[in-house]
Amino acid sequence: FASLSQDKTFLSSFNEQTPINAFAKSDILKTALQAVVAQKYQIPFATMNSNFSKLRTVGDLATFIGENGSAKALTQIK
Repeated sequence: FASLSQDKTFLSSFNEQTPINAFAKSDILKTALQAVVAQKYQIPFATMNSNFSKLRTVGDLATFIGENGSAKALTQIK
């Protein structure tokens, strides 16, 4: 995912409507994204994993984090 932060074309079109599969294209990347989100926002991995297939866009993921992340982790969002 780090390389995407260097991709100006990707960044210029990245928004809430960006499909998750635009940057997590393989099963390995999808699992890695789940692990990163679960760890960063203190969401049980089982919860992340069982709901991930329902998340289509970055906005869906942001809403999921807001609803399931720990209060402590959410207060650290800038």
